[in-house]
Amino acid sequence: MVQITFILQSLFNSSGSARLCLPVHPCLPGAKRSKITRILTHATMALVTVIIFAATCQCAIAGQFEPPGLQGYNLHTERDADGDGDGVNETHIRQYLNTTGDSIVSMSSGERVWAWSLDMRDSETGESNYVIRDSDCDGLFDELYGLDEEFHVPACVK
Repeated sequence: MVQITFILQSLFNSSGSARLCLPVHPCLPGAKRSKITRILTHATMALVTVIIFAATCQCAIAGQFEPPGLQGYNLHTERDADGDGDGVNETHIRQYLNTTGDSIVSMSSGERVWAWSLDMRDSETGESNYVIRDSDCDGLFDELYGLDEEFHVPACVK
């Protein structure tokens, strides 16, 4: 939100008048702006806000997603980690690797697996890289994230 505010502030000077040149009114110093120009300026500001928010939003995609298959993968490492930042290592992480270096990771709390990730080294020809999460502990993976997107331990496993 700070980035959006900075960008929007850079579009407008201290008096609140637009720095944007809209086709309705020429951008001349001291020129009086018409009501239509002010409306278009505010509409442009709103549109820029929506575009920036949509481009920066890291939102989960809802649906039903199947966990990746482990055939051809071997358990490489496993450890406990703090998945929600409370200082307690409630998340058990298992990483599986295949011979080409592709990685599958499972995240669980107790006996409940709540997330899987797939990271293919050759993403040009392989499946997409992703994280799937079971948001409500019903056993169905219903959220999809990119590998660089933030996701959290579901509230139902805390």
